[in-house]
Amino acid sequence: MNSGGTLNTSLPLAFTSRLALLAGFSVVFATIFMSGCAPARIGEPRALGVCAPNCAGKQCGDDGCGSSCGDCVGGTLCNASGSCYEPTKCNPDCTGKECGDDGCGGSCGDCIGGDLCNGLGTCYDPGLCIPDCAGKDCGDDGCGGSCGDCIGGDLCDGLGTCSQPNACTPNCAGKDCGQDGCGGSCGACGGGMLCNGAGTCYQPNVCTADCAGKECGDDGCGGSCGNCTGGALCNGVGACYTPTVCTPDCAGKACGDDGCGGSCGVCSGTDRCSNISGLCVPAVGLIWADSIQSGGEPYGFDEFLTESPIDNVVTPRDGNGANLSRVPDPLGGPGYAIREYGNFAQGGARSELGLWSFNQPEFSALVLSGAPVYVAQEWYFPKAIDAGGDDWPWLNLWDWHSVSSSDRWHTDPGLMLAKDGSMRVRWEWGGDPPNVESGYSSIGFPVGEWFDIEMKYQWSSNKDVTLKLWVNGVLVLKEANVQTAAASHDNVEMYIKWYGDDQGHTPWSPTPTVKYVRNVRISGQRIWQ
Repeated sequence: MNSGGTLNTSLPLAFTSRLALLAGFSVVFATIFMSGCAPARIGEPRALGVCAPNCAGKQCGDDGCGSSCGDCVGGTLCNASGSCYEPTKCNPDCTGKECGDDGCGGSCGDCIGGDLCNGLGTCYDPGLCIPDCAGKDCGDDGCGGSCGDCIGGDLCDGLGTCSQPNACTPNCAGKDCGQDGCGGSCGACGGGMLCNGAGTCYQPNVCTADCAGKECGDDGCGGSCGNCTGGALCNGVGACYTPTVCTPDCAGKACGDDGCGGSCGVCSGTDRCSNISGLCVPAVGLIWADSIQSGGEPYGFDEFLTESPIDNVVTPRDGNGANLSRVPDPLGGPGYAIREYGNFAQGGARSELGLWSFNQPEFSALVLSGAPVYVAQEWYFPKAIDAGGDDWPWLNLWDWHSVSSSDRWHTDPGLMLAKDGSMRVRWEWGGDPPNVESGYSSIGFPVGEWFDIEMKYQWSSNKDVTLKLWVNGVLVLKEANVQTAAASHDNVEMYIKWYGDDQGHTPWSPTPTVKYVRNVRISGQRIWQ
């Protein structure tokens, strides 16, 4: 049997203890009866008919005599312990309790066999309970009685201690300055020092001007190391320099840039200015051009495809693995570009713009005639792409297919990126035609700027074709004596790609990464010249 007070362990065996207690109760009962006094309950001695209200430690509820210890306000409720609580914020607590209130109006259990529940949530035998108020100023004595009442508005806590409700205890432990948590201060800093958030005084940073080796520019503290004179300017390391004087140069040129931001002239009529010679030349006749600037998706192309991982088609605007979308010029210029995005890890990714001869009559007629086909476009790479020189990763930028209704030659050829971060390229072949891969381009692609790339392609079932690649008008790659088609094929497909995979080896860095494309055009003659 449990007891909230202290059991009298000096009593003999339980049976004799019961006899002794019964005998004692008989004497007490006889005395009370004969004296005309009402019997008293253990732990709560008071005369019959004279009730003493008890609100010790209580904010609300019954005072024991039919009156109230107070009312709860603001939607709070009164629990069995006489405390107001918010029902939506109340967490029941029966830790160490086997009976009584759980603090939220519920119960921690009921006592059995005639036992009673004391204020500590412990069942006790009223016949064996000894009141215990050791270390307590108030609250339950363990036998249903009281250890005292709090005064002056104090409340009795669960440990039997009277305290002021919602009292704030200042805390300056480990602090030299700042707030004590109760609206007071833990001290002030002196000597120009400041107080940080941890309550520690510190010396604020003192800026020391530094003009060592500098004749101009900022001294690091908002001041100056000097000014340049005579038209000189101050560079980033604090040295004065004379800016270069630009001399326009239009020698041998009839149009185009003079080298200083000016013009050497404007072509008349339908002529255009050659980017190479600076002379006016007849306009190039284009047989096809994209509609990236003014049209809608797919912007004149026959295919607008994204896969991530490879062979798993996703929406062109998938944000995780592959993406094709029209965006404003990433360098802030006018117009739009196609953004090709790819994550070349975990199975690779493909973003591609396709053009098919069987959907484009003029393109088909030019290709199948066997005449040279020139395709120019503008590309922009924000960052160089590197696979650490590992031979396993691959990344295809521009691909041609030779096809018929029953057969297909893939990657004939495919423009593949070098894996060493040089941004050089070479042509590789899918294995169907008897060609070998070319050498790498003489230069790498520019990074951080738009550049024009142009390719000469030719359709032939004999090994008599010479492929060429130019970057900004400069020939950077050439492969002679190649075959691009089978005699039985009757169509060609061209793809501008962002298509690659690390094949579980050295990952491309960075990945995901992007490439931008715009101004794709096709002609039967050189376009960028």
